[in-house]
Amino acid sequence: MRNYFLSGLLCCLLLKVSNCVAKHKIKEKSFDLVIWTASPAGISAAISASASGLQVALVDRNDHPGSRIPSVAAQADSPDQFFSSGIFLRFRLAVMAYYEKKYGSGSAQKKACTGGFRFEPHVAEKILRKMLDEQDNIHIFSPYELDADEKNVEWKNGLPQAVIIRKTGNPERQIRLKGKIFLDAGEEGDLAAAFGCRFRNHKEGAAEFGEEMPDKYGTIPESGAGINAIAAEHPWLSTGLHFQLCLTKNEDFRKSFRMPEGYNRNAYLRLAEEIRSGRILHFISADNSPGSLLHSIYLPNEKREVRPGHWLMTARGLPDTLPDYALQNLKWRDSLAEKLKLHYLGLLFFAQNDPAVPENFRKEAAEYGLAKDEYRKNHGFPWYLRSVQGRRTEGKYLFTAHDGLPEKSQKRTPVHRQSVFASRYFLKRADSAGILSHHITLPFGIMVPQERDNLICAVPVSASWRGNCILRNEFSSLMGLGEAAGTAAAIAIRTGKTVHSLNVEFLQNQLIKNGIQLTYIPDIPVGHPDFDLFQKAGLLGWIPNNEARPDAPVSQEELIFLSGKTGFSLKELSEAGKGISRKNMFGFLLAKWNSADISKKP
Repeated sequence: MRNYFLSGLLCCLLLKVSNCVAKHKIKEKSFDLVIWTASPAGISAAISASASGLQVALVDRNDHPGSRIPSVAAQADSPDQFFSSGIFLRFRLAVMAYYEKKYGSGSAQKKACTGGFRFEPHVAEKILRKMLDEQDNIHIFSPYELDADEKNVEWKNGLPQAVIIRKTGNPERQIRLKGKIFLDAGEEGDLAAAFGCRFRNHKEGAAEFGEEMPDKYGTIPESGAGINAIAAEHPWLSTGLHFQLCLTKNEDFRKSFRMPEGYNRNAYLRLAEEIRSGRILHFISADNSPGSLLHSIYLPNEKREVRPGHWLMTARGLPDTLPDYALQNLKWRDSLAEKLKLHYLGLLFFAQNDPAVPENFRKEAAEYGLAKDEYRKNHGFPWYLRSVQGRRTEGKYLFTAHDGLPEKSQKRTPVHRQSVFASRYFLKRADSAGILSHHITLPFGIMVPQERDNLICAVPVSASWRGNCILRNEFSSLMGLGEAAGTAAAIAIRTGKTVHSLNVEFLQNQLIKNGIQLTYIPDIPVGHPDFDLFQKAGLLGWIPNNEARPDAPVSQEELIFLSGKTGFSLKELSEAGKGISRKNMFGFLLAKWNSADISKKP
């Protein structure tokens, strides 16, 4: 009898354990490409990979794919309308079409979108969600999260096989996502860290790479208590940790700032001191001028995207001692984001209402409030804390400030032979002498970690701190890198190659065929009949400036230059170039170049 009782008890225990194991068994799903974070790069990568036939998993921590992007695609008063291609161009045209359809072709809203470069946050989210929904092969996992822990990555024969994600707010609910290639599109570089990649996360000294440009230029002009002044004390913090708010004066949309929970007036008295000392002169500026609490850019429907103009509007304004944000766990980051949100709300409420603030400043601040039709479920406050200086993986190529400055011998910035996207950036000169603007080419190697194969890093790219300031400054760059990454994944899987062994020239040919600019040639825009020809010639360095001049005759000086670039004899080129146009000459050269022995090419 006793044996029967013990046997029954053992069976019950085994059944209970079995049920418990079944309850917590990790679900498994298989995809071609697994993308971490629905950022502009992540969304672009998902769309391009799906359009190429891949089954794509797009994972995001929050349930708002498409809402991570800034409200401005170019930070200049006159964005280059011709300088956009690929998925970014589709997005920009969709923005224009939205405002034209809803408000009319001659409307103030259509004009304020400046050709689709500026947009309200909810409009961007709507358009990007539609672009994702149009692809049948994209499977969105949100809200799901991933820790930067190597235990969350599974390997076989030195190649990644799967990552483990968990439901946000319910860590026991996990999914094993099997993939052939993985892509990190997050600002913090968590997936790359989970892969065990080496990375940079601090601001290097100017002497390390000889980067002189950032000593003269910065994304925000320096002033007495300016935002750049904190870099020496917190080199990883810089301007990176902040919220980008959407404010308005329009009473129909405006949501006034109210006293937040736990409000402590004493925590904001420093603002009054900064105003009285003259270090802060205005509540908001539209031209990034020194002495403003907030910098802003105009958006349609009388809204403004605002960014920090003073360190009080960054995480530096918190009383806490801050460790490196990107290296902290998700719970700590969430806690910081909540603290910073309350800090923002308290500081802005203080600016509008506290008698310690000069009356004229209070009056100016009181005109503004959050746009209540944005981020509706979050009461007008952005979902995401921006951490634009997270991990930067050590890749096949290190992008530095030198890649964004003209070469001494030429009129343009370096043209990378392995470029996968051409972009443009704007930096405000620290001496307030204007805008520094250059076109850049982005080589595939910045997305390819040195020691880990079949991982592409479209956002935590290989760059110096200063080089990354150039890259992250443009929404178009991020979408372009994402599109190139998604296309690269598709080619690698289709050809049976790993990312490290991928034929980059084959990738470039596909990107050019898709109408993507890999080098900037303004007189041969996307859609031009000679677009392919001049893009390839430009990548080979045969166009020393930005002008193709396809129908112009070839000069003797150009023939000498091309002979040096190609290794073909000047005599042969002179005979072939008699009386023909540059277009025909480049056609002749490309045919000869493609048939030449690769070992003899310069």
